[in-house]
Amino acid sequence: ISDASAPTENRYAALRIMANKPVKAAIPALVGVISGDPDIQPIALTELAAEALGKLKASEAVDSLIKCLWLNDHLGRNAVTACRIALNRIGKAATVDKMITTLERKNKAVEDRAKAKRYDFGGTIEFKAAEMLGDMPDTKAVPALIKAFSAWEEMPKSVAGHPTREPHFQKTRIQKVISLATALAITGDEQAIPAL
Repeated sequence: ISDASAPTENRYAALRIMANKPVKAAIPALVGVISGDPDIQPIALTELAAEALGKLKASEAVDSLIKCLWLNDHLGRNAVTACRIALNRIGKAATVDKMITTLERKNKAVEDRAKAKRYDFGGTIEFKAAEMLGDMPDTKAVPALIKAFSAWEEMPKSVAGHPTREPHFQKTRIQKVISLATALAITGDEQAIPAL
């Protein structure tokens, strides 16, 4: 499973079996798969590994599954849905605090990739973190959600007027507001009312 030099079709077949009947002994190998470079390793492998980790409720995979929420290949394909489902299966106890850290922009692995791939502005990190926190509402996330909701990021000069970057920035900034408001509403905590 984790041998990147093995033929892709062999890895795919092994991961299909593992996603269907996962075993705890494979957790380190599965984490290695979801941590793979999406431009080298097919996204389908990442999806199957995430499915298996979710079924195993592998709390040790949470960090890698969170990072997976922002892993796109050069064609824009990703395993976001599979990673999101896996995190939900693993549950709040192992996930919420780490998602709050990510929302607060303190998750080094996510931030390093965001800077390298140039999505460290505009709300891309915040809206996906908010969506996860909306999936597993917890009142301890409310202060971080309110803070992110109240922060309005100005468009960088390097983005303004660019034919593709400016519309993308505007879309992600709007999605950030929608996702944060939704997460706050789902949480149902009264301290969110003034912010909304």
